[in-house]
Amino acid sequence: MGERFIVMAGTAGAGRALMPDMQKGLLAFPLFFQRKARRLEAEDRALFELEAEEPAAERCLRLSERSVFAGLWDLHNACGCGVKVRLDAIPCDQVTIELFERAELSPYEEAGGNTVLLVTDSPVGLLSFFGERNIRSSLIGTLTEDNACVVISEAGTRYITPERK
Repeated sequence: MGERFIVMAGTAGAGRALMPDMQKGLLAFPLFFQRKARRLEAEDRALFELEAEEPAAERCLRLSERSVFAGLWDLHNACGCGVKVRLDAIPCDQVTIELFERAELSPYEEAGGNTVLLVTDSPVGLLSFFGERNIRSSLIGTLTEDNACVVISEAGTRYITPERK
């Protein structure tokens, strides 16, 4: 198996952050944060519009109601191999972080909306594709030959498991 990479386009927790109950929380923040929230909305809309123009990738998974962690678990199952991701590489908007801290939620465990996870052997092309469309994207990890589904952070290694219903 050649090296395969995981690219994420969009923002962790964007789907949940854009829900009306979370948007009401923006009123407590300064105006510049509210402007940043509009950029998050524009990015989510741009990702939605890409559906007809999906970039070339071995696999493309739109998160919708799934969290980033749940999406990684599903990607792990679909590809039949392990997943190794760096937490600090997962795109996460500052507005989302602030909103989620107030609500005592984790952006990595909330709905991702139109955010996508992609598997490719050529991440540079995907990063350029999204960059040309002003959509934040990042190389967040790789597929591995073992079966572990892990996220590495300064705090250590976290093993991802299926979400409980």
